[in-house]
Amino acid sequence: EFSYVLDNNKNDYYKSLFDELKKVLNNEEVNYEDYAKVISQMFISDLYTLSNKLSSSDVGGINFVYQDFQKDFLSIAKTTLYKSVKSNLYGERVQELPTVTEVKVDSVTKTTFKYGNTNFEEAYLVKVSITYEKDMGYDKECELVLVKKDKLLEIVKLG
Repeated sequence: EFSYVLDNNKNDYYKSLFDELKKVLNNEEVNYEDYAKVISQMFISDLYTLSNKLSSSDVGGINFVYQDFQKDFLSIAKTTLYKSVKSNLYGERVQELPTVTEVKVDSVTKTTFKYGNTNFEEAYLVKVSITYEKDMGYDKECELVLVKKDKLLEIVKLG
């Protein structure tokens, strides 16, 4: 019903978040604030863990992004955060890249959101703090906006 899939290349932290997501979504009635928290953690963990990516087009977290925003999101990610992800001829990374070890949810605020011509009556502003295996100067705080589309929560804004 929610169609989330766990890929083999994910780290242990992401896998533990996936287990948490299963618990939240398997409840008889889904708590959307808890759902927003876990999706935010998974998205940030996957997006900012570059150590398991092989190229600048291997952008993490795209499956959590609102469909109409995915093309722009990929373009932005490839030219900013992912521009340094490179592999050699053998598919091995040629530089040290960050691994997220924890994403702490600092706050969740229920709100509304307008994306283009679409008004979402149920949206969540989520503020998070990011911890890495090694501090390499990447973002340590982030704000996301998730909207409820049918039963799914999808990310429409990252800042």
